[in-house]
Amino acid sequence: MKPSRWCYGLAILVFIGGVVSFAFFLHKNLNSLSNSLTQVVVPGKWDITLPMTGKYTIFHEYRSVVGNRFFLQNKVCQIYNVYLHPKPQAHK
Repeated sequence: MKPSRWCYGLAILVFIGGVVSFAFFLHKNLNSLSNSLTQVVVPGKWDITLPMTGKYTIFHEYRSVVGNRFFLQNKVCQIYNVYLHPKPQAHK
């Protein structure tokens, strides 16, 4: 039994629909991920509030855009010292 032409056409449309849906999903989620990350330019001194205790990851990007500025560094990761200090509590 041989499928008719419209079955092939339907298979192609389903495939194209899947590719378009995947591209839309990927674009939407990657944009929301990058918006939720905190970016700072180093060297420098920054105050960053960490909402809860736990593990955090620091990414080194040798090529990045922060705000409307483009930054480019040597690909070799430099050694950075990161210090975490508790925020002083206000006295009541």
